[in-house]
Amino acid sequence: MIKEYKPSIDYKAIYSHIKYLKTTGSTVQQDGTSWYLTQKFKERYYMVLLCDPPDVIKPLLDFVFNLFDNKVTLKEVWSLVYDQGMSLAPHTHDGSDYSFLYFVNTPEGSSPLIIDDYVVEPEVGKLVIFKSKTSHYVPTNNCEGRCVVAGELWNDTD
Repeated sequence: MIKEYKPSIDYKAIYSHIKYLKTTGSTVQQDGTSWYLTQKFKERYYMVLLCDPPDVIKPLLDFVFNLFDNKVTLKEVWSLVYDQGMSLAPHTHDGSDYSFLYFVNTPEGSSPLIIDDYVVEPEVGKLVIFKSKTSHYVPTNNCEGRCVVAGELWNDTD
């Protein structure tokens, strides 16, 4: 199961928030929410772990929840910023049922997401949902600032 959507989400606001966190390099508290920044995780990308989703990300999460008739629970959500030469090795998310990825910024040269043999071309505003146990990866990125929001969901109906 791999599904692609194009929700009407303010990706520019999300990207502005993530860029701010990337440049500050510190924990940020805003309106009772927390985004934690990990600089250059394993030298592949910049990762922002999201503990309590700030308002800027909630429309995206609401869209995802509605696709599942609100019968899923958010396990975790994060953002990844890939610069020139960064990649992500094949992996799965065995501790959850579904994974999602939302393309926030896709400059020319942005790498696709590869799910098994399925190629998801990077396009700003595109949302992809797939089974978490499906192997996926990001080949070497050829630009600065490829940015996505990704997350994992548990199915509440099992």
